[in-house]
Amino acid sequence: MPDFNFIEYFISYTKEAESPTEFWRWAAIAGIAATLRNNVHLTSPQLGTIFPNMYVILFSDSGIARKAAPCKLMGKLVQAIGNTKFINGRASMQGVIKELGLSYTNEKGVLLNGAAAMLYSEELSSFAVSDPATIPLLIDLYDYHESWRNNLIGWTTALKDVCITLLAASNSDLFRSVYTAQAITGGLLGRTFIIKEDKYRHRKSFFDLQKSELDIKLLLNHLKKVAVIKGEIECEARAIQFYNDWYYDIPDEAMQDKVGYASRLGTHVLKVAISLGAAREDFDKTLNIEDIEQAIDLCQGIKKHYKMLTAGSGTSPLATQATYVLRAIISERGYHIARKDLIRKLLGNVDIEDLDKILVMLVQGELLQEISKNMEPGYKLTVKGIDEFILGDEKDETNS
Repeated sequence: MPDFNFIEYFISYTKEAESPTEFWRWAAIAGIAATLRNNVHLTSPQLGTIFPNMYVILFSDSGIARKAAPCKLMGKLVQAIGNTKFINGRASMQGVIKELGLSYTNEKGVLLNGAAAMLYSEELSSFAVSDPATIPLLIDLYDYHESWRNNLIGWTTALKDVCITLLAASNSDLFRSVYTAQAITGGLLGRTFIIKEDKYRHRKSFFDLQKSELDIKLLLNHLKKVAVIKGEIECEARAIQFYNDWYYDIPDEAMQDKVGYASRLGTHVLKVAISLGAAREDFDKTLNIEDIEQAIDLCQGIKKHYKMLTAGSGTSPLATQATYVLRAIISERGYHIARKDLIRKLLGNVDIEDLDKILVMLVQGELLQEISKNMEPGYKLTVKGIDEFILGDEKDETNS
């Protein structure tokens, strides 16, 4: 099957499932990254070495979009290959570090030493239990370390070949228990791919789900090939030219945001491109122009999520509820909504009394303006609000 592509096959294999297509796509990208681990790399004379590891969070409001299913299936596939440590369940980061420091033979008979691993959780907050060390440790362990040493309370640990990929799901209520204001300003959010979806791929009753006609063994066989790829990744000349043209064309102001995602966009694209390349049956450790182009599209396509997630990162008790309000309005075409529709969207998250306080605050801050929509009172994001919460290339043409 010369045109086989692991990511596209994974999406097709799961086409009956309700979870959004992009959840399956990014779960597959993360699964390849975890399987590649520190076996491959891109090298720059100035910037050093880029490894394919990444942090990926599948994000939606509670009870929406079935975000756990892609994590679950990809986790099983990575475990079945068994070439990297797989750490899941409820654990502190100190517990994770202890696990990373162990050498053992897994049930596949593979000797696992070194600190290459996939951290996996179907709910991020249950994995990273409350601990002030969680955020700085996740930030520190994101980068590859040939050797890493840390003194924690009561014990000292040393790790070798640290290469961590994180795949987890979370919702808007529990997300902030890990991605706190410290995580946002400290750089953890900027290091993370946030894949936010608000709608199912389709609705499918449990009794109407059909067994896939595709063979899961093809996915396993491809990951087995990925697991033995080793060495330096090259880029075709056309791929390098395309990347450079894109990178140098980014305005300086577009490279700046308070979470750091935009400033890391160049590296993010290369990490994703490595996974996209390794998904191809004919991958020969060389990235082509299609790998780079698709990686750019994917990484730029999720930029809008960061503005929305940081809108309520303050310490006010109403900050989280304000995020719900802004998210509800931003999701509407033209960024305007009737009051009754806004109330309907916010049921269970914001009560009327708090909503009125938030709306007054946003109107007085000139972020919202009161309007009439279909003869009903409503609200619209102002030009100032659009500049504050919508990234430039995501602005809706209908906002004027």
